[in-house]
Amino acid sequence: MGDVVFKDDAQEPEAGERQIDIWLRQDVVPAYDAYRTDPSRVAPLSDAVNRIRKRQRAPSVKA
Repeated sequence: MGDVVFKDDAQEPEAGERQIDIWLRQDVVPAYDAYRTDPSRVAPLSDAVNRIRKRQRAPSVKA
């Protein structure tokens, strides 16, 4: 994912819309296009869920 940071900016709501537009163009669209080009590169959702659960069960390491 890119480095777009979403802010709650009540004074300038257009800024949030611009941030979402940037995120969509820089991250979401290229990922979707890559998927449409070669769907076989995508891991099944169950694999992603299993990786998340494994990470949650792992003991945290503090530096």
